[in-house]
Amino acid sequence: MHSARRVPLRPDCPVKQGEEIEFTFEERKLRGREGEPLAVSLLAAGVAVFGRSVKYHRPRGPYCLNGHCSGCLVRTDGVPNVRSCNVALKRGMAVERQKGWPSAGFDFLRAADLLSGSRIDHHGMFTSVGAVNRVVAKIVRELSGFGHLPTADPPAPSPVRRKRAEAAIVGAGAAGLAAALRMSERGQDVTVLERKRLVGGRLLDGSERLGGERTCWQLRAEFSGQLER
Repeated sequence: MHSARRVPLRPDCPVKQGEEIEFTFEERKLRGREGEPLAVSLLAAGVAVFGRSVKYHRPRGPYCLNGHCSGCLVRTDGVPNVRSCNVALKRGMAVERQKGWPSAGFDFLRAADLLSGSRIDHHGMFTSVGAVNRVVAKIVRELSGFGHLPTADPPAPSPVRRKRAEAAIVGAGAAGLAAALRMSERGQDVTVLERKRLVGGRLLDGSERLGGERTCWQLRAEFSGQLER
């Protein structure tokens, strides 16, 4: 694992750090901040390779940190293919990488990339002899895909909540919060739907100004405070 460091948070940052806790990563004890994304804890602990690509077994790691790519898929507490950027770190969590032999950190199957030249012709390779083709097909099935079936019990279904409103706004980013604020000022009953734990969207980055002198965090706090009232 490579060395890594955490960027200290400013006092006005809306994202608060939890207490330092311990979790297990492939039989090693690592430490992270409770409640932060698991991917952040792994990166801060020096884990750069989260898995391997299916075909060439090239190293893969977090790319978007927003739940849109597959670079951060890991197995957590017996559940496969968990997007580690979207799951909060918990005390005692058991984390494993899913791709690579004997491990994702040192993968002998990376030789497929080094020996294949410009590309692997997976449409024509080993197809001329039927018996050989069937054997190779079984091997490929074993090597492809991500993870194994879950060993943990399935999670309980999320409770269903029904609510009626005059308007529903999907996304609590800058535009969604501003629209909800304006509509609520006109006396309309508005429901804002957001899949993240914190509202604000890009306002959480704290690196942009949307006009005027107020920072993104100040705008987020202002929007949220007015909507709560």
